[in-house]
Amino acid sequence: MRFAPSIFGQLLEPIDRRQFQAIVDRHDGDAYDKSFRSWDHLVALIYAQFCGSSSLRGLEAGWNANSQHHYHLGSGPLMRSTLSDANRRRPVAIFAEAFGLVANLLDRQMRREGEA
Repeated sequence: MRFAPSIFGQLLEPIDRRQFQAIVDRHDGDAYDKSFRSWDHLVALIYAQFCGSSSLRGLEAGWNANSQHHYHLGSGPLMRSTLSDANRRRPVAIFAEAFGLVANLLDRQMRREGEA
């Protein structure tokens, strides 16, 4: 059976994983959390934003309800305590720079479309 990417997976496609990993390495973002990488954290935060989750408990329940679909996202099951620890320890600058990458892509695309 042929693989078809999910809509959520398509939303993550513009984020270059190599550039994101370079940001993580620069900020030493995976120093404390060996099993819950910065990529997993970013994917969980984006998911929380799109589904309107207002609590860690709600995020955990919603995310894990569809855990069989996370393989292609490069992420796995989510534990509330792990996410809480990562929110406390991981530098916010990682996600700020990741947002900057996506914003720059959007800016370039808007300029290209404006010229056409």
